[in-house]
Amino acid sequence: MIAIPLTGRALPPFFTWSFANLHPPMNYAVQYVTNFDATHKVVPAGIDALRNWFISQALEKNAKYLFFLDEDVTVPGHALRQLIFQMEHHPEAAVIAGIYCHKSEPHNPMVFRGNGAGPYWDWKVGEFFEITGCGMGATLLRVEAFRDMEQPWFKTVDNCEPFYDGKNAAESWTEDLYMMEKLLKAGWKAYADSSVLCDHWDMNTHIPARLPAGSKPLQRLPMDTDKRVIDLGSGEHPYEPQQG
Repeated sequence: MIAIPLTGRALPPFFTWSFANLHPPMNYAVQYVTNFDATHKVVPAGIDALRNWFISQALEKNAKYLFFLDEDVTVPGHALRQLIFQMEHHPEAAVIAGIYCHKSEPHNPMVFRGNGAGPYWDWKVGEFFEITGCGMGATLLRVEAFRDMEQPWFKTVDNCEPFYDGKNAAESWTEDLYMMEKLLKAGWKAYADSSVLCDHWDMNTHIPARLPAGSKPLQRLPMDTDKRVIDLGSGEHPYEPQQG
């Protein structure tokens, strides 16, 4: 099941092309679900309630996987095939995410290892690695993991009550991190596949957020300056650089 939460805003132009090129592996039955009813009203209200509703739809339809695709995220054409491939080979995983960046500059990847530790940067493009949290904008979920889990699965938490007692503390969770915390406590694992790099679009300017040039994921392995080149089978004459 592919679930697209819609707000009613105009979609980025490239979203149409991205969605059209999104193909599952061969011989998969695919269902699409969104939150606009026949009168074009958004139901239910709130992103946490909406994601919970999508999970309930996936359970009702007995879907094996649920792919969340947000309206401001575009994914490469191989995204769904790659994420399903990883899910099929990692039965311990309840979540496998593509990676996209936060819209504020400098753009930070929305993948995490430990709540309160900030974005996780120590990976290279193409790596597959374990995470504790991620954005849900391009993420594959194993529906089975939610069948016996206490509801709500997603919940936005914004609790400032400690301030009332004079404590300099507050609890604030986005709905995706709340869900991930519940899954990990239930014994499931979550991963990110950095071969699935996505664009996160500003809905007003239509400018995408991407990994900054020179960031750790985009850096290549350093060259070993002690290496020597052996030139084999090229004749008796030693190599001499040509004069320009």
